[in-house]
Amino acid sequence: MQDYKILNLEDLRQNISGIDQDFGAYLATNAVVCFLMQGHQTGVVLKVQNEKGEIIENFVVHWEKQLTPKDLQSYKDKKEVANYAGMALAVLVMLQLTDYKDFERTESNGVGVDFWLKKSANTLDFENSARLEVSAILSATPKNMLRTRLQQKITQSQQSDDTNTDAYIIVVDFKEPEMFYHLRLIQTV
Repeated sequence: MQDYKILNLEDLRQNISGIDQDFGAYLATNAVVCFLMQGHQTGVVLKVQNEKGEIIENFVVHWEKQLTPKDLQSYKDKKEVANYAGMALAVLVMLQLTDYKDFERTESNGVGVDFWLKKSANTLDFENSARLEVSAILSATPKNMLRTRLQQKITQSQQSDDTNTDAYIIVVDFKEPEMFYHLRLIQTV
């Protein structure tokens, strides 16, 4: 196997700044469920690419959590499971590919993004902040392609452009599995 970076879902069960252990564990479990639903096992390769389809990075995704059929009864809402699973991967990828280390969930009041990002938990400075919008699907279809979803989320993130912070958009397809990773730079005057 090539020299791929590791994304360990178990890292979400630790204290990541802004992601408490319980929420992190929930995100991680949702990701495991999505991978299992698509027939993947621990060690699956996640291809991360830019909006042009060029590979940025390949990650090997690992997890230890074993799920029984009884456990899976709690994860029947596939859209919700995919959403939280996408957040799990997005947080881990952001930790690997950027300097952002602190995550804060947004309210669902039309800001168009899922998280505020900071380089340090000790700063209130928007100058060193960014936004993160995440979307995920279990399996792309002709009517629900990953590239189309990326364009929709880029547009959605514009709702909070008045913050003058850059916006990261991540969309995930668990079938392949693959991820589009896009950064919208905000030009300040």
